[in-house]
Amino acid sequence: MPVGEAPRPPSGRIVLTAEDDTVELRELIPEDAERYFHLVDTNREHLSQYGGTTSSSYNSVDDVSRSIVSPPNPEKKGLVSGTVM
Repeated sequence: MPVGEAPRPPSGRIVLTAEDDTVELRELIPEDAERYFHLVDTNREHLSQYGGTTSSSYNSVDDVSRSIVSPPNPEKKGLVSGTVM
């Protein structure tokens, strides 16, 4: 295991939880692709207003899925509060 890499839990997803259990930082997995795409798709204008590339990088669920499986930034996580991503 590379230095600084956390061991994988049995669930296959790394999850870090706040002390008060209200927020989680989750490793994105392929099952998150549709939900993540929906968030990007409904917020494209906001995501691109300051020159961000997220909205133009994810034009389909397949784009998101490919990015999760072979991420350009392997430390990419999703922030979750309750059931809200």
